[in-house]
Amino acid sequence: VTGEVHHVDSGYHVVGMKAVDAPDISTVKE
Repeated sequence: VTGEVHHVDSGYHVVGMKAVDAPDISTVKE
């Protein structure tokens, strides 16, 4: 499931990586 989410959240992941102020994205990464 993580792989699928990673693919769909590809764009969000990039934004989260750049935005360290986004803890919400950090949780998804884990």
